[in-house]
Amino acid sequence: MSEQISDQGRQQQVAAQPKRPGSLLDWILGLMFAVTGAIGLFIKPKAAVLMLVLAAVILPLSSRYLENKLPFKLSTPVKLLVIAAVMYIFSNFIK
Repeated sequence: MSEQISDQGRQQQVAAQPKRPGSLLDWILGLMFAVTGAIGLFIKPKAAVLMLVLAAVILPLSSRYLENKLPFKLSTPVKLLVIAAVMYIFSNFIK
């Protein structure tokens, strides 16, 4: 009986935790940019560094690390602004 109560308590705790729907997308896009940046280091190093910056901003582990080191929080609008700026700069390296 006590096991059922504790299982129900755990399920309630898990259900109470906020879920980020974009977390899987963050991992997919972040890993895509990281792999592209790593491969691009041998072809176009300047553009590859920008891809690695994007990966650092998008990947959940590195974005948490950056949030701890920076004086401001990397909220979604801030991330989108950084991504847009880096993609604009990246487009100039492709020409």
